[in-house]
Amino acid sequence: MAGIASHIHFRGLYHYTQCLHNWFYYRHRRFVNRQLVPAPGTPVLVVANHQNALGDPLALEFAFSDRRLSIFARADIFQKKFLNFFFRAIYVLPSYRMRTDGEASVSKNFSVFNEAAQRLLDGGTLAIFPEGTNQPGHWLGEFSLAYLRLAFEAAELSGWQKDIQILPVGLHYESYFRFHTDQLVSFGQPISLQPYYERYQTKPRTVQREVDALVCERLKALMLHIDTETDREAVELLREGIGRAVSEIRAGGRQRLDAQLQSDRHLVERMENLQQTDPKQWKLLRDEVTDVEQEIRSWGMRHWLFYRPWRLWRLLLEILLLLIASPLAAVGFAAVGPIVLAMRPLIRKFRQMGGPFPLFQSGVQFIGLMVLPLWFVLIGLLVGALSLWWAGLAVALLLPLAGMCAWRWSVGLKKTLGMCRYRRLMRDEEGTALAERWRMLYKKLKTLI
Repeated sequence: MAGIASHIHFRGLYHYTQCLHNWFYYRHRRFVNRQLVPAPGTPVLVVANHQNALGDPLALEFAFSDRRLSIFARADIFQKKFLNFFFRAIYVLPSYRMRTDGEASVSKNFSVFNEAAQRLLDGGTLAIFPEGTNQPGHWLGEFSLAYLRLAFEAAELSGWQKDIQILPVGLHYESYFRFHTDQLVSFGQPISLQPYYERYQTKPRTVQREVDALVCERLKALMLHIDTETDREAVELLREGIGRAVSEIRAGGRQRLDAQLQSDRHLVERMENLQQTDPKQWKLLRDEVTDVEQEIRSWGMRHWLFYRPWRLWRLLLEILLLLIASPLAAVGFAAVGPIVLAMRPLIRKFRQMGGPFPLFQSGVQFIGLMVLPLWFVLIGLLVGALSLWWAGLAVALLLPLAGMCAWRWSVGLKKTLGMCRYRRLMRDEEGTALAERWRMLYKKLKTLI
């Protein structure tokens, strides 16, 4: 069955997934320096950071849509015969880990690596996430050197004749969890392994560590990497809250994701320097940011309410639009409700598990998104069978519009409630004190960066 599966490519499912991924899940996907990708037919091992569970392999799949990409995934998803057939058919390979599959299973990686090496030697493109698991924040985790062992073993199988290329790819997201946000895929300068072949034959571990350091260095330059291991959470809070306000006001409005990434890197660099040069000032800033952030969340608000321009007329307009759209949104909520309710327990479970597991939320959402069109067709068929065929067709065509309206309506409702809470906050002495603390922090951070 595996032999048959290797010759099957589910193009229909691939394009269906790609359309949903492009048209709905991400508002914009940008590729930076794509011209650095080696030509098709070159043995390429793509090495990427891993921060968004299902979103990361999908990003690589669609970034290399002009070629057939082989990619590694957790071995436990291959246990069922059909899933094993399906994943191998779309060129996904199992990766066995001691932590999840047991020590005895790790030896199976030898045969998998041989298969992957042969795909490289045939001029294929292979993708791997050497961190092994999702990182729950913006930093690059520790790499396993197995990806370099695979690359050099492939070169050895070719008699050291094939030039294996390592291509660093940085993945960055506007949001891990929200629909219709931006995604950035940045390609780095490829690293040829050919200059290392001779030394590798006598000092393999030394060469692996040397190349790994170079790969990590180039990958960190393509993503947002918070280098310091202490106070990473505080730096993230600062970046996502008041730091975003500083960058947007300086830019005269919301920035494209690539420009925002540069602003975030600058902020992180300045904060890391502050930790080194003036630990006392950093501790005061960290404690104040954490305290203000907790208070803002306790009011159920977001930072944009403090700095993006909006007036009473906008609040009234938002309320009017919500009232006008509420009938269609109600239909949308009724249509998508069963799918959303089915996803909620699994999403709640991942959130409760903590660590990297909340990042699986986006994968659950995307799977639900794939099911929705089929669900709408099923409802249309049911309506057509119970009444007239054209009524069922109309329902099947209108339900996606109603579902989109329901999602937009829920986003608008959250923003409107935030505006109302902010107006209420400004009438309260405690609230005005919070707003003043926020402004003082903004001025301080603006001076520092």
